[in-house]
Amino acid sequence: MSRHTVSTLLAVIAASILLPAAHGAPLTVSESTDFPSSGFPSQGTLDIGLNTISGMVHGRNTDGDLTDTFSVTLPAGLSISSASFVVTGFAYSNTTPGTSSPRRIDGSLVDPVGGTTAITANGTYNLTANLPFSSSGAMQVTIKSPYTIDGGDIWKGLYSYSLKYTVIDPNAVSPTASAVPLPAAFPGGLMLLGLAAVARWLPRRRNAANP
Repeated sequence: MSRHTVSTLLAVIAASILLPAAHGAPLTVSESTDFPSSGFPSQGTLDIGLNTISGMVHGRNTDGDLTDTFSVTLPAGLSISSASFVVTGFAYSNTTPGTSSPRRIDGSLVDPVGGTTAITANGTYNLTANLPFSSSGAMQVTIKSPYTIDGGDIWKGLYSYSLKYTVIDPNAVSPTASAVPLPAAFPGGLMLLGLAAVARWLPRRRNAANP
């Protein structure tokens, strides 16, 4: 093996150990076509950074857009470090209900990170029940609209939402860690040192064979 070959191998191995894996952009999805009430169609794959899925529900238990369902995929090796559900435009009814005996039915979010969350007003709902979340694969999400039952009438409720997942690579090497000497910081450090020694030894071997 020539010194040039060893040097090339050394560079390739060093790059594979020191450089982080390539990742795409975080997922950003807006509900241009209504998410269906069942079926959990895939909206894509989460990636490192802030991923956002936005939409709206506006319905009641008899009709309208009562329920949105979708799924997103968390790749193996990545983890969700924080999650939230931001609600705006919340109303139990989009019209003025009567005065007989109204009963408000809360909206809801069901997802693997936060479990079941009652949606009762505008605001940011922090989803913390299962953090950090690292179960790879499809994550199914169900979002329901609020509504109002007033005597014999049922009034549609509504809100707009943004579901936010912050994804990290828990095995990524921090800048501080990468400054630690290779043998202590990386399992591949000894391999690098060994190849470096071979690269220095080869010219001496040639010189000894050709005095």
